[in-house]
Parts: sequence; C-alpha cells; structure tokens
Amino acid sequence: MGHTIQYYDYPENTDKKKVEQELANYVAKRCFQEGGHLSKIRWIDSEPCANDDEAHEKIERLDKGWYDCIAVKYYDAYNVPETEKIKALRAANTQAYCKYKELASAFHFANAKAEYIGCKNCGSKIARKYLRRNFCPVCNADLRPETTLNRIATLKEKADKSSDTLKAELTKQAMKAKNVRWKIKIEFHE
Repeated sequence: MGHTIQYYDYPENTDKKKVEQELANYVAKRCFQEGGHLSKIRWIDSEPCANDDEAHEKIERLDKGWYDCIAVKYYDAYNVPETEKIKALRAANTQAYCKYKELASAFHFANAKAEYIGCKNCGSKIARKYLRRNFCPVCNADLRPETTLNRIATLKEKADKSSDTLKAELTKQAMKAKNVRWKIKIEFHE
C-alpha cells in the first residue's frame, strides 16, 4: 500500500510499555501482508509544549525521517474548565467567524440593478440573470468589488485574531490546571 503516519493522544501518566505494545499490535494486524513492524517510540520527556499545535510542530522538527516514531508532552487545552472568560471568548469567536462566513459566502449580485456584470480580469460582460456565484464563468476571477473583498479580508483577520485569543486563554488555563498529555506520532508501511 504505502507510507502511513498517524497521531495518538494519551494521558501523561500512561504506561509507556503498554502503549508501545498496543500500537505495535495495531500495526501488526493492520499490515500483516507487509510484515507490519513499528519502530521503537522515542519518548521526549522535556517541558510540555503549550498546546496540541506546538506539539505537532515539535514532532515535525524532531523527526529524523524514515519511520521515526516520536512522543512529546503538551498541555491539553481542549479539556479545561469552562470559565466565564472562555465562554465569552468562545461566543465572540463564533460570532466573528459567522460574520466572516456570511459575507464571504453571500451572493453579491442578488440585488444588483445592472443587467450586465463586467469582469475586470478578462473583460467579459456576463448577464446578471445567468450568474449563480461571485466568480466569472469565463476566467473564474472574483467579480465582487474591491471594497467588499477588503471587508471580507478584515472580517477574516478579526475572526483569526479572536481564535488566537481564545487559544491563548485555553492554553493558559491548561497550564494552570497542569493538564498534560502525550502526543504520539507513529509511522509504518502498509
């Protein structure tokens, strides 16, 4: 078949030998035709990463290639107590993304008065009654005006910033709660 990479998540106080045996059995059963072998897992027992994303990046940085199996610690920001601040940040994040998605996916020319819409990219004139989306049917360029595209970009920035603020607060709470887990990457050939 091919080269496979999978990620797993275990509590900090897990039995490492049991995890290695469990994953090795999984690989052996899944890849019995190829000889199913799992390399020994390198357990990097250092300071935990701030969150799951940083753990993923650290694994990629430490990866030596060629079916290298690695485990690193990280603070689990997804299983923290739901404080009032987190609830407010989550609501603000949801609202920001809803506004962005609503404007980005809306059909801009639904209430346009002009009979034809011009494409600035290829110069085509498209009858409004035939348009069903915001893109030129000839060259696939976005037909919406620059001001609308700027508003969409601004809403996307606000939504991303809101998401980063929420992630930072979740990480802060996870560090406070000392909620540490192992992120394990395994590679095998199937």
